Amino acid sequence: MTRENAAAADVFADRAVLSPAYVPDRLVGREEELANVEYALNPMIFGREPDDVLVHGPRGTGKTACARYSARRQTRYAREQGLSAGCAYVDCLRVSTGVRAIRAVANQLNDAAATDVVIPESGLSTAEYRDRLRAILETGYDAAVVVFDRLDHLGSDVDAVLGHGAPASCVVSHIGVVDGDAGTGGIDDAVRGALAGTEQAFDRYDADALAEILRDRRKAFAEGRLDPAALDRAADLAAADGGNATTAVALLRLAGDRVRGGDGVVGPAAVAAAAEAVDHVLLQDRLAPLAEHARLVARALASLTREHGGAFRTRRVSDTYAACCRERERSPRTERRVLDFLHELARLGLTEQSTHWGGRADGNYKTHRLTAHPATVLRALGDSPGEKSL
Repeated sequence: MTRENAAAADVFADRAVLSPAYVPDRLVGREEELANVEYALNPMIFGREPDDVLVHGPRGTGKTACARYSARRQTRYAREQGLSAGCAYVDCLRVSTGVRAIRAVANQLNDAAATDVVIPESGLSTAEYRDRLRAILETGYDAAVVVFDRLDHLGSDVDAVLGHGAPASCVVSHIGVVDGDAGTGGIDDAVRGALAGTEQAFDRYDADALAEILRDRRKAFAEGRLDPAALDRAADLAAADGGNATTAVALLRLAGDRVRGGDGVVGPAAVAAAAEAVDHVLLQDRLAPLAEHARLVARALASLTREHGGAFRTRRVSDTYAACCRERERSPRTERRVLDFLHELARLGLTEQSTHWGGRADGNYKTHRLTAHPATVLRALGDSPGEKSL
């Protein structure tokens, strides 16, 4: 490619390849884990009951990609055997409740013209949505796989979602993906109990594995616009930051954005420069799915932390959140709901919670400490660093 052509062309051939939602055509560095998950699903190919699967491990270790990849591939194999098979994917952080999770699965699997089943946006109980999902499975499928990403965000609704039961005519496997280490008690007992089947743990990547993953993403860049040394630099930086593949891919994406529009090549220097902004971008990605009031609670806690530092009791966070709502002409939720939102932030790793005994006067109470820098959180939420604290 000539310099003139390079200047006219976008640095990216397909930027979506570097998106957090991208599922690659092949999974590198996870052959053993992939084989174990697919072994659990394999009976569905022959119309027999597959296992449910609990996939867990640190963030950025390929759990979601492996779950979605396995679901798609096993569904395709079942169809090749003459079965009517389908798969669905639900991000439980985005749907937040059991009713919405069941409705999302039903909508993805439903062919209303064939099933004559209507899935309304609201107005039905959990049991009624569950019955309609069962009717869809009974009418349209011999086998199905449902991936519930960040399953722990359903909280007490896990049993209602996973315990619906499939009709006798259809075999169903649930794959639950959660961030956490079973060995350190990071997996909720309700989640583990609801997915009593196969467990698959994912470990952190080393630099060699990360480099292999990034080499598989080279097709994101236009010809001549990526220096191969940039892949090793991104892999080394991500390995030093905990072996997170999400970080490694984000470094390439941000480096490409910095070069985009010019005639330069994405090299190690662009990756190193991108490392300064990657935490902010990844935090934006983690906050993006949160509902408005969960974001307002995060903003309240970040504002308190910036002003005073330390950890704060639920009531203090709730009062600051209420002030934030009034400023934005929103009706604040109850303190009970604020605590739910704080639990959600803790599951995302954005806060740490502690329980304390305040004596007879106070009883047990919780405190909440922000784990990220408050200015970084406020910027990720769209606030300028100099915005006045509440």
